[in-house]
Amino acid sequence: MLVGAIVLGGVSGLSLTLLIRMIHQSLLVEAPDPVRFLGYYMLVWMLFVCCTTAATLMTSGMAHKALYALRELVTDRILNVSYRTVESRGATFFPVLTEDVQTIANTLYRIPAITTATATIIGCFVYMLILSWTITLGIVILFVVIYLMMTAIGKRAQSYGIKARNEYDRIYRFFEDLVYGLKELKLNPWLRQHYRHHVFPPMINSHQKLKFRENVLFNFSIRTVEILFFPALGVLVYSIIVYNISTPGAFSGVLTVLLFMLSPLATMANFVSEYKAMQVSMVRLDELDLAFRRSEESGESLSKLSHQITKSKALTDEIDNHGIRPEDTDTKNELASIDASVADGVRPEDNDTSKDGALSDASSIQRIHQKDNDEPLIRFTDVEVSYSRDDGVTNFKLGPVSVDLPVNKIIFVTGDNGSGKSTFAKVLTGLYAPERGEVIYRGQTVTHSNRESYRSRFSSVFSDFHLFTELPPETVGGDVLQSWIDRFGISKHVHISQNKITTSKLSQGQRERLAFAFACSYPSEIVVLDEVSSNQDSGFRNKIYHEIIPELKDLGKTVVVISHDERYFELADVLLHFKNGQLVLDQP
Repeated sequence: MLVGAIVLGGVSGLSLTLLIRMIHQSLLVEAPDPVRFLGYYMLVWMLFVCCTTAATLMTSGMAHKALYALRELVTDRILNVSYRTVESRGATFFPVLTEDVQTIANTLYRIPAITTATATIIGCFVYMLILSWTITLGIVILFVVIYLMMTAIGKRAQSYGIKARNEYDRIYRFFEDLVYGLKELKLNPWLRQHYRHHVFPPMINSHQKLKFRENVLFNFSIRTVEILFFPALGVLVYSIIVYNISTPGAFSGVLTVLLFMLSPLATMANFVSEYKAMQVSMVRLDELDLAFRRSEESGESLSKLSHQITKSKALTDEIDNHGIRPEDTDTKNELASIDASVADGVRPEDNDTSKDGALSDASSIQRIHQKDNDEPLIRFTDVEVSYSRDDGVTNFKLGPVSVDLPVNKIIFVTGDNGSGKSTFAKVLTGLYAPERGEVIYRGQTVTHSNRESYRSRFSSVFSDFHLFTELPPETVGGDVLQSWIDRFGISKHVHISQNKITTSKLSQGQRERLAFAFACSYPSEIVVLDEVSSNQDSGFRNKIYHEIIPELKDLGKTVVVISHDERYFELADVLLHFKNGQLVLDQP
């Protein structure tokens, strides 16, 4: 099919050349036959249209098949590669499957236009040789110079393209952090500010600068034809006048053909930039394929995999037969206010509501002695939140919930799976706004205007937590984070340098400990732990409940623990039990 598309593209290009020859020859004949000219002209034009259309259809189908085959190839490699390789290089898969494969396919779509342009240029050169070989020789020398310049500039542009492509991987990882770590970004204003103003801008600016340089050089390379064409044309005219290297009639014919060639030459020049981009994508694809081939499981064939799946399905059928069976605002004032409270060790109850609508300042992680105060830290008043299907039917509702959460207490939230515990935690932390009712923090209703400030009072470890590789200095907290990492027994696997976290391959339990260390080191007033011990061994689980959580309470924090483990319910100062979205037990 590719050969057929190239042949048809060549025929269409030669048809264009024949059209320009017919026009030129008809103007030179003293008494042309207009009817005969028009008939032959339209026949050649129809040949051009038919060949171009057929070549386009064939190439489009081929490009779609190639796109499918490339994605199928990468998919097969992923299925056959070792899981360890996938874990270590998983972030590079998606840019290859989306950006690089599409770039290769887009280049394939251009084959009909390129073959047509190539054939047109060749045909025009042949016709120019017939008109004047001396002028044509000069034009050939000009095109050789243009080609050398385009090649030199194109290589430089390609080097920028490779660097820009590497930056694209970083951008992709940034958006992964943005999407999967949104809860942490919402609750941690320093982290949010750091990623928004210190991670995102330099990364995007670097990518934009590289792409700008690449595009400028490629565009300059493309315009080389136009830049050098007209000075060379002037030299030719000068040579004809002074040295009489050709006749004016021949030159006018060559000039007509040259002007006609500008469009296919521009097509060829544009293709150079696309081809260079395709080369970069092919390199990325080859690198990924090489990594797969080095895997110890890369030799496993799909037929073997298919056979295993078939056997598994047969076994399943046999078992069945036998009956076995969800806003980011400028938080500079807020951050400054929190920083001040951290530095001064201010108690939460000693602060007034700020003028800009922010809530009273949170305490630092320093040891704070709370005053006896009957006012609850947080009060839920008839709070309701619901989940609805696409058709609008409500399939789960939390509430109405009315409960007081006291200051500096250990609060256990219990209940079966799907009872509403995690939804309650998201409303508590301000990630969800109540659809009905009110959440009141230290006597002030949490609204849209102060919800950002309210969220900053929390640190959390949700069951679907996300770990970030870059942290702001306020979050790292000097030696505070490192001390918690040491306490949690993962210091051999985690290294902090210049506010960046580097780790060896961590187990899920170790990742959970690292997330817990972040939550403990963050200067929050309230810590929310969602099944934080689910992946821990019994020894460290006991340490969490009997040492870490009481210590957080001693530091002046209110600790909210979501847990199924009844063995530790006796440690709770307050026990909340949910069932089918309802708070059925509020036991101090």
